[in-house]
Amino acid sequence: MKKLRQFLLISLLLLTLTGFSLLNSPPALAKSLVLIGGGLQNVLEPKDSAALVHTQAIYQKMIELAGGYRGAKIGIITAGSENYKDNGKYYLEAFKKLGAADAQVIPIDIDNISNNKDPDIVKQVQTMTGFFFGGGDQSRYITTFLNEDNTDSPVLRAIRQSYENGAAIFGTSAGTAIQAGGNYFKLVEIEGKESEIKLPMITGGTSYDAFRVLDEEDLDKDLCKQNWYDLYDEKDCSDPDDRYFPLSYYPNGGFGFFNYGLLDSHLAERGRQGRIVRLAWEEYIDDAYAPDENTALVVTDVDTPEVEMSVVGERGVNIFDLSSALKNTGACRRQANSDYEKICGVKYTYLTQDDKYNPLTKTVTIANWKSPLTGSENHERAKPPSLDVFSSPDNCVHPDNCSVHSRRENPRELLDMANDLFDSRSPSTYGETHEDRPIVKVTLTKDQSSGSTGYYGSSNSEDFYSFKNLLLDFYVEK
Repeated sequence: MKKLRQFLLISLLLLTLTGFSLLNSPPALAKSLVLIGGGLQNVLEPKDSAALVHTQAIYQKMIELAGGYRGAKIGIITAGSENYKDNGKYYLEAFKKLGAADAQVIPIDIDNISNNKDPDIVKQVQTMTGFFFGGGDQSRYITTFLNEDNTDSPVLRAIRQSYENGAAIFGTSAGTAIQAGGNYFKLVEIEGKESEIKLPMITGGTSYDAFRVLDEEDLDKDLCKQNWYDLYDEKDCSDPDDRYFPLSYYPNGGFGFFNYGLLDSHLAERGRQGRIVRLAWEEYIDDAYAPDENTALVVTDVDTPEVEMSVVGERGVNIFDLSSALKNTGACRRQANSDYEKICGVKYTYLTQDDKYNPLTKTVTIANWKSPLTGSENHERAKPPSLDVFSSPDNCVHPDNCSVHSRRENPRELLDMANDLFDSRSPSTYGETHEDRPIVKVTLTKDQSSGSTGYYGSSNSEDFYSFKNLLLDFYVEK
């Protein structure tokens, strides 16, 4: 504990010293996003932990991009939460405590939707240099900020104009998911023709249900498209009699501030790799991004050739490249007659603290304090195959009280498998789902021709693992 306290004091001192350089920072002229995977620590009632230091660093990055300690004026938006009042008050106090010049709650929520056209709130928005969207349910942001024809409300138009003028956009959990949408940043070839497609927004479902068995009479139930008017109608997307929760999504997307691919959150902790890959495949999208908990994907110079993605936080950002994915490669070759969904050859990259990524060229830059694991692996063989590859919510610490909020028995399982594989001399491994009707399998393969490489580094007494271009195959064996 003594060492931990010393580490915290040193880290906080470094954060404070860094902050002095931000005192007179003007609002950024280029567009910036900070997209957090959820799970931020409580900064108003802090507990000694390395996780808290990372949360504070994420707040500091948001304040920096919004204009620095003397210039940052943060608009707090918590319409995604059932407890929007308490959440709004919390984030307002958090931003002020950590140095924002000002923070104000934007009073739009599920009980006050009409405020989205209030001229006084439009004026309030126009004075802000950054906007923070809290967690909850991203569908509530659709119903509170968008009109039924999917056009912007007056307040959202004002936020969008402020963003174009240099204000930054921040989100956590549902507040991250809602930023996806708009037109995909590149044209996609569909059936031999270049097509411009929209980026949808994930609204629910698990990785297992994204790949579960389909029969001939049920082919349309594997994915559920939702409209504005039925975002809360669970009957359209679930069958309570068999606990069927298909992958659901809003095809028109969210607010469209991020158009480089699909977005998700809480990814490794909740085993969401399968659901984001399945939706990307279904919608002809090559790129998908998702930060883990207490971790931020920071995007600067958005919508320019100089765009850059970086990582701030405790864990990492998951990036999936489906540009070479097929149904007849890798493990999928053995499934030629299968009735199940299968996607193979997905490139999986995982970036941690100080790593960078260019979404236009798919170039990965690993922090210079991390070294390749190739040739210095600690294990001859990878661990035995996992039996809970998607960190099932049905496999929880207290089996008599499982729910979506219960602690999972094996959080971050697929990611832990990947890191273990790179730290071994094994060329591949696989995992199976906890659910067994059917069993979905995921094969992980280090492929030299694809540039599969793992990295390790230590910073402030913490271990960080990164990797790039690990091949993933998703399939079911009968």
